[in-house]
Amino acid sequence: MLASSTPEKKRATLKSPEYWLEPKHDGMRAIVSKHDGKVRIYSRVGIEYTDHLPALVTELDIIPDGTILDGELMVVKNRVEIEGHTVAVADFNATMRIMGSSPEKAIKRQEEKKIEFCVFDIPKLNGESLESFHYDVRLDELEILMRENHLPSVTKNPVLTSWDETTINSLWEAGIEGAILKNWLSVYVAGKRRANHWYKVKAELTADVAVMGFTEAKEGKTGKFFGKVGALIFGAYDASGELVEVGQCSGMTDVERDRWTAIRDSGVDLTQVIEVKYNDLVGSGEFGTPRHPQFKIERIDKRPEDCSLEQFRLTAT
Repeated sequence: MLASSTPEKKRATLKSPEYWLEPKHDGMRAIVSKHDGKVRIYSRVGIEYTDHLPALVTELDIIPDGTILDGELMVVKNRVEIEGHTVAVADFNATMRIMGSSPEKAIKRQEEKKIEFCVFDIPKLNGESLESFHYDVRLDELEILMRENHLPSVTKNPVLTSWDETTINSLWEAGIEGAILKNWLSVYVAGKRRANHWYKVKAELTADVAVMGFTEAKEGKTGKFFGKVGALIFGAYDASGELVEVGQCSGMTDVERDRWTAIRDSGVDLTQVIEVKYNDLVGSGEFGTPRHPQFKIERIDKRPEDCSLEQFRLTAT
């Protein structure tokens, strides 16, 4: 299940108590599945990471067969209290350093920093699909599962049924990426963004985009970037499945610039997903252009085709 972005007009309609709030964690989205007695862990793009997390897999073996859990893998930097709820603060870089490495290195790195699983939904339990049940019913089932099983590295994401803008600001101030607002009557639709279901609210405007090409760096005063990538040309997929150019971004570190230069020079046809941050959308047509886009991070957990042009829509449909 995917969350939709929240333009200002839409966000004004998302109020408690129709929408409940969960913290939005800056980790790696994952699905845990136990089928035929074997626990497997997948990213949201279907890449299996079971071998990266043997300790977590062993712990999760206690859950009933035929169960699927949806949540976030993350290294927890610290925990904070938000309106009576304990909320984990994720360390994205530490999480990606583990999950982006080989299984052997991932296991070794977890000797210093442990990966935890913050679970927020349960699409299937004991062989029965819960996708058609309302969000509040699924939460009840998840609460029972967590209460009946000892899972020290698994936590249930806090849910606030009453909240306001102060709540969201408190999350941002604590270093949490944002919030997910969920209609308590919403069903679970895998792989889809459904209107009036789930919405994400983040401290800064961001978008997931696909790298389409590169510009040449300007020589500048020192010449340190001569021959290297200057900016990444990025795009998103329209309704027909065509990759459409949206803009360009820089803001990379020297190490990141060298990596993208090596990719460019290799000649490999690589469509990589990145996350960009920007100030606003500008334009007067159906879709806007990000204003002052900057490279933020690479996203190994997302597919290029997930980068929809809809996230840049200016006009209502």
